[in-house]
Amino acid sequence: MAETNESQNRETVDRVMPSTFAPQFESSRLPLSSKLQRPVVYATGDLFRLTSASTEEVADKDGSQVPRAVYHVQILNSKNLDPGTVLTIKVKGQESNLTKEQNLTLLQGKAVLVVAFDDIRLWQVGNNEGLSADAMRVLNLNPAQAMSRAPQGLIHKTEEK
Repeated sequence: MAETNESQNRETVDRVMPSTFAPQFESSRLPLSSKLQRPVVYATGDLFRLTSASTEEVADKDGSQVPRAVYHVQILNSKNLDPGTVLTIKVKGQESNLTKEQNLTLLQGKAVLVVAFDDIRLWQVGNNEGLSADAMRVLNLNPAQAMSRAPQGLIHKTEEK
């Protein structure tokens, strides 16, 4: 019985954490569950075109107001979702990295920014879902370069040049 629990725990870890030895880590006994348990970055890709950014104030558990950056992005390199799919990713405890002037140049189409997020997570409450992350970084890539890159499965931790 202990061996069964240990093998189940090992299999659960293999499904949730990307393997460093193989490009796939799906369970052969639980193929649907393992697909659903993959990190969110496998579904969304890891590079996005930033379309707008703003900051909103939300009430924390203790009632104090906390800033939350709200980024509207388009998917560039997902294997599962169509390029251009619009997502909203929120970063709690931070203000938007963009000034009003930079946001205006994005909206006017004068600038195109490719961004990556640290630790994208999916949350679900009832029939609602959303995405949150720890941080957003602007990369030195254009959309064509980003679209030509296969998703790495893990977020780019270093800025591309």
